[in-house]
Amino acid sequence: MKYPYTMKVLEQCRISPPSGSVPQISLPLTIFDIRMLCVPPVTRFFYYKIHRSETEFMDTVLPSIKSSLALTLQQFFPLAGNLIWSPQSSKPEILYMDGDSISFTVAESDLDFIHVSGNHPRNANMLYPLIPQLPPTCDAMVPLLALQVTLFPNSGICIGTTVSHVVADGKTSSHFMKSWASVCRLSKDTPFMTPSSLPFYDRMTMKDTNEATFVLGQPEIDRIKRWVLIRIIEKNMKLEKPSFNLSTTHLNPALPENYFGNCNVRCSAAANKEDLLGEDGIVIASEIIGKGIQNIRSTEGILEAIQNEVANFWTLPEHFFLTAGSPKFGVYVTDFGWGRPKKVEVAAIDFTKAICLCELSDGEVGLEFGLTLSKVEMDTFASHFADTLKAL
Repeated sequence: MKYPYTMKVLEQCRISPPSGSVPQISLPLTIFDIRMLCVPPVTRFFYYKIHRSETEFMDTVLPSIKSSLALTLQQFFPLAGNLIWSPQSSKPEILYMDGDSISFTVAESDLDFIHVSGNHPRNANMLYPLIPQLPPTCDAMVPLLALQVTLFPNSGICIGTTVSHVVADGKTSSHFMKSWASVCRLSKDTPFMTPSSLPFYDRMTMKDTNEATFVLGQPEIDRIKRWVLIRIIEKNMKLEKPSFNLSTTHLNPALPENYFGNCNVRCSAAANKEDLLGEDGIVIASEIIGKGIQNIRSTEGILEAIQNEVANFWTLPEHFFLTAGSPKFGVYVTDFGWGRPKKVEVAAIDFTKAICLCELSDGEVGLEFGLTLSKVEMDTFASHFADTLKAL
């Protein structure tokens, strides 16, 4: 396919932790990680407004990006390692050996930065060249992370990350990105990571058993809550307060906030299409999602949900949708020294058809959600979305 824009690769290299800084280490997979073996890698884009020419960027900005990345990988070394399954092991593991590295690409695009980083509907094909590609598997060793920095001369840059879901969930990926940004932003004389922010690797506490972004601010969220509450009172319904929760705090013993790896569980909820399309559709959806969350607020509930997820994987209903991300990941505080990202989005929603959630880009209370639809479907959705908010 011929694209109406060009993408020029300026540099391709590999970045590793400083030589000798990390010994050979293997990290066993937990039940949360093993579930992700068949899940596609996740790609996320971080767009920054930064006015630099190609020469200025290559001479002054890129060196800091690369050196800070190497220092950060010293602490997040599994990302530079590989997924392996040795004949001597009963299950796969993540192995890091001195000298292991990640693929790092620097490119330049003549795309309109304002257009590509906007919230309006855009052709998803336009984003594909920004996606970093994981290197092919070699000698039964599967790479886990690839990065690409794309310069839009005198307009901005896009940092693209492609990470295997086996090594990290959304919270861990965000932890890595914010740590890397902090190292890049702070002076070399400042300790780049405090002990409490270092990734936690102890597995002993884990027991095995066409894209667009829509914005909901605090006023819209409050109106939705009031509307749902009124309908609940009218229908004399009981509704548990729903919230997004990772499994770390609901396990016994609980895991620390800086735990590295996967620690989330899918909360499933089902309802009849006719009920969801009816006048009380939002109330019904809130009720069943709230009940689903309450069911996994314990170690027993989490492990039961994992078993059901695996058992029911091939019996999913014909019509369903997934949500990914969370407004609690704090992706918009990933500041490399150029300010907050103009926009952050997940590219994989084009393939998975998931709805991706994150906080508002301006730091205000609210959320953004991105989704991919055909142009006709997107136009219809956008119209209904705007009309519904006006009617609340």
